[in-house]
Amino acid sequence: MLWTIIYLLGAYVAYWLVSYVVHRIPASDLSNKTVVITGCDTGFGQLLALKLAHAGMTVFAGCLTDAGLRALQQTAESQPTWKLHVFALDVTNVESVERFYSHVEKALPDKQAGVWALVNNAGVLRGGNLETQPLSAWTLQLNVNVFGIAAMTKTFLPLLRRAKGRIINVASVAGRLGTPGTSSYNASKFAVEGLSDAWRRELAIWGIDVVIIEPGIMKTPLWDQPLKDAEVDSVWGTLTAEQQQLYGREYFAECYVAGKELVDTIGGNPMMVVVRRRATIEHASGSCARISVHSLTRALSLCVSRRMPWPAPFEHDGLQPGWPLATTHRSG
Repeated sequence: MLWTIIYLLGAYVAYWLVSYVVHRIPASDLSNKTVVITGCDTGFGQLLALKLAHAGMTVFAGCLTDAGLRALQQTAESQPTWKLHVFALDVTNVESVERFYSHVEKALPDKQAGVWALVNNAGVLRGGNLETQPLSAWTLQLNVNVFGIAAMTKTFLPLLRRAKGRIINVASVAGRLGTPGTSSYNASKFAVEGLSDAWRRELAIWGIDVVIIEPGIMKTPLWDQPLKDAEVDSVWGTLTAEQQQLYGREYFAECYVAGKELVDTIGGNPMMVVVRRRATIEHASGSCARISVHSLTRALSLCVSRRMPWPAPFEHDGLQPGWPLATTHRSG
């Protein structure tokens, strides 16, 4: 047992030392590189598009909403030296993805160079318990967070192959650690971790790298929907009479307050994810170090599960459902 712990700690330290060095090797000739980014309406995507355009790269930004599209287009027009191209994009719509691909292919400054990087950033979050969350919320998150990544990557592979480029998938710590009230989001982000590991093996023969970024809780519009003021009333109105009696309205009100306080208290600045080189980036390398990191994450999960404060449904007729103090992980 002692040697196992020593091995894990040693591999963990070696992993971060290598990461520290690798992530400080600057990319050369940025002006000749092309990057495609999804989900540029707000948050990470918008900040990254602006940062890379300012650095001289050719950036193709995809926006879902008209408001996001117009705002980014206005910024691009106000910076005539920037090579920032903004187009409408719905990653859940195959025709929209294909139109976006067509725009990029036609506007590439160097057709033979292809696309240096595809950043799959578009994502959504919907909170809720398994029993009380509608399956439509699961469908939405899987469509955007998983199938959207698959559609974009599959479509852009020819351009990525030309450049021997890289696929950068925005995962999350939610893909490492499951928490109460976010199981559907956890499922989608665990899927991103898995497909990234598989793709880096599949695509290595073409010289295409696969990278995952795992941000923690950040103060971005990702939380606007699950933490909107009317969310408690919205959820309460969808419950059956039995569910309302079991949980009590106060339970959902307390969950809302707990979630909002969590984001307000520990939520980070999304710009730190965009500008920092090593804290949130990991190559999906499948090395012993990565296995060790996952093992340590499992141990962390156990500790967090024992200490995570979370409201419990109110007692009713001797029944008091609540969150388990700890869980046993049989996967990984």
